[in-house]
Amino acid sequence: MSKIITDIDIANQALGYLGEQTIATMSENTKEARQVSLHFDQTLREIMEKHRWSVGRKRTRMTLSGATPDFGWSYAHIIPEDCLRVLDLLELSEDTPTPNPVPIRKFEKEPGLILSNIKHCGLVYIKEVIASDLSPLLVKALAIKLASKLAIPLGESRLAGDLSNMADNAIKDAWLSDARQSRSGENSDFLQRSEENHAESGRYNA
Repeated sequence: MSKIITDIDIANQALGYLGEQTIATMSENTKEARQVSLHFDQTLREIMEKHRWSVGRKRTRMTLSGATPDFGWSYAHIIPEDCLRVLDLLELSEDTPTPNPVPIRKFEKEPGLILSNIKHCGLVYIKEVIASDLSPLLVKALAIKLASKLAIPLGESRLAGDLSNMADNAIKDAWLSDARQSRSGENSDFLQRSEENHAESGRYNA
């Protein structure tokens, strides 16, 4: 059975890139632990928000807000608390399952709400995840990205630039692998070339 990856495992990988001492918990009274605690959750959220990761993808039927928008839109739906990024809004039937929901092109996102003219909506979004959810490539990307943020406060500023570039490449590798595995026809040469070209153009975060 594979080892379950924890936050501390990833944190210690990040510290390893900097040649720093490992930590046992994020609450221990050391500079390393304090900096890891400060940056870990935010760094994970940044990476998850950046792409349409399959590991963080979730879908739900949205709940109507008790208040109707004052103007501009007919309905307000509540965004789930664990939502990091809205991906797709879909029109659903009222009661029965909707095999082929229609994408809603016109809507507006406000704090905690999505406004539209459609009463019954489904939402596809990126949710918050934990370390054990991540693929090996995502674990690596998170560790390097975290290391790039820890470099300056831990006195290794000379490594910050290189680590930031390494993190960008690691995130790209993780995203390309994820994209190939999470769609129909993911093993085709056409899709592989398409994803790689998309990444090289700097637009692979769609």
